[in-house]
Amino acid sequence: MVYADDNPGFWLDGAAGAFTYSIGYFKLADTNFQSGLSQAITNADFSDADSDRDLFAGWVQYKINDNHKVKFFYGFDRIRSVPTGDLLYALKGPGIGTGKQADIDSHHLGGYYTGKFGAFELFLEGVYQFGSADNTGLSALGKAEDYDISAYALAADLAVDLKDWVGFSVKPHVGVMYTSGDDDPNDDELNGYNGIENGERFSSYWGGENTIIADTNLVLGTVLYGYLPELYGNGTPVFTGGLQNFAGKGNGRGDNPGLTMLSLGVTITPKRFIIYRTNVNNFWWNEDILVQNFVNPAIFTKVESGFVGTEWDNELTVALHKNMFIKGEASFFFPGEVIEDVTEAISGKKSDDTASRLAAELIWKF
Repeated sequence: MVYADDNPGFWLDGAAGAFTYSIGYFKLADTNFQSGLSQAITNADFSDADSDRDLFAGWVQYKINDNHKVKFFYGFDRIRSVPTGDLLYALKGPGIGTGKQADIDSHHLGGYYTGKFGAFELFLEGVYQFGSADNTGLSALGKAEDYDISAYALAADLAVDLKDWVGFSVKPHVGVMYTSGDDDPNDDELNGYNGIENGERFSSYWGGENTIIADTNLVLGTVLYGYLPELYGNGTPVFTGGLQNFAGKGNGRGDNPGLTMLSLGVTITPKRFIIYRTNVNNFWWNEDILVQNFVNPAIFTKVESGFVGTEWDNELTVALHKNMFIKGEASFFFPGEVIEDVTEAISGKKSDDTASRLAAELIWKF
């Protein structure tokens, strides 16, 4: 729920007895080398040499025994390169924004636990996001100028391996995730949780490749790798974290509604070279949002919190060799009433059509 990407950086890994650790510095954006085109796309002026995005992060893990581990982590996300604004504003449209690069210091502090109890596997994670976003320029729009970041996220999963009863690995699981949302656009707090870069797609419990929700979806408000509706909010579009590739395009909003997810799934491995994985993920948004009409941008519609929909993801992996794999994926998204309201707010026409995606991959390791 905190960070997943391939940004360049430097890190130090080590071990001491039952402890392992990693400390790193990552450069998420270096604006000293921005071109005129990049500036035009992000609607930002990078005249300040101190307008990069830098991440300082680390973790320490303690192995209690072979079946139980705990890990504590911290990340300091120093953001000076992202202009304040929503998606339409970033596209030079009449959205909400100022184009001003706020001074954003976002901290993530948390930990997680993994444990085995016989055939059962338990996972727990908790994260607190805090910090500040100053000089946003939003005071010109009648909002606060400076904001406190205060948000949190929780996750848990319970799985059981039925191999001793079935004869091969059949591992059903049930998982939940909750991220806080922002419920007041008129205060000076940003309560919508964002990871440093949201990466729920990479979860070993409910993630997967070629999903619909985690491969950028403007209707669901998601950006690549993440499940959180970070493109939506209630009126204060300040970036507090999110994928750097999209930074400045309206993602990573600290006023996002937050997400509740219930995941049910099973992984079946009848042979060690055949793996079938299926997940049914159900989503709710925790707070209300404002949705702008794409046809008539002067119209904003309040969409109330509630059931967003269900995604059913399927993935079949066949290993032809230890270095060669074929994957097939099929995903379906069944909209709930919230997405029906969102489509009506965006286009003027309500839609409840099922979205589907089919994909195939050949993975060949050299």
